[in-house]
Amino acid sequence: MTYRILGIAESRDKPIYESPRTFVTFLSWLVQYPRAVLIGLGAAVAVALATYTREQSLSGVYWALRPVTTLLPWNRTAPPAAPRTLRSTLTLIDIRLVRTDGSLARYRKTSAYKANAPLTSYREGVTASGSATAFRSARGRILETTREHGFYMSRIDLGTSLEVGEAFINVYEAELRESFCRSSEEWTQQISFETTQLVIQVHFPADRAPISFQTQVVDGTDVRSNVVTAQVVELYGRKSLVWNVDKPNSAFVYKLTWQW
Repeated sequence: MTYRILGIAESRDKPIYESPRTFVTFLSWLVQYPRAVLIGLGAAVAVALATYTREQSLSGVYWALRPVTTLLPWNRTAPPAAPRTLRSTLTLIDIRLVRTDGSLARYRKTSAYKANAPLTSYREGVTASGSATAFRSARGRILETTREHGFYMSRIDLGTSLEVGEAFINVYEAELRESFCRSSEEWTQQISFETTQLVIQVHFPADRAPISFQTQVVDGTDVRSNVVTAQVVELYGRKSLVWNVDKPNSAFVYKLTWQW
């Protein structure tokens, strides 16, 4: 292999500075064509300067516009999610249909919790297509209950400070009025905390058992029937629908529908 400089070929094993003939020829070319040398050097410097100037200009533009561009929706970065304060090893939902016409039902949620962070209070919620009243908490006391996006949310003062890893069981109750008055009804359940086991039980009046039922999992706009369906069993001397869900996803809505 050879290098070719100014039309003179030299061996790869013999650098240009070790070849007198090549070196003299190179100097002669510089003497004969100084203007070409200057133009070439000037062009190289100009290209380098233009590249540097362009990069610096772009950096300046980015710096000047940063306060504005960070406000654009596609450039926003979501803040890191705060850790959930609680996790549940078991959540049991009981809906007891008291009246045959469905105008009165009692809601009870029994949860076994563990604290993920120190806390003295937390929130429980229930939804109702009609109205919800008579909120009760077995543990602590309810400070307030507000209506938020179709949910009744109760803030519960536990009456003590829980440390990370401490466990407790609470029962949260409410009365649901005018919520199950149609022949085709449903119950939807969302998960607020990481949950290992979810159980939904709907207890029917003795003289009005369910005719048919279906379970569904709603993921955004995707609705699919659940592989593990509910079962009709006899509890408290009446027919009940029991649906067991292992490791429910907090992003999903669990929907139980029935005809009665």
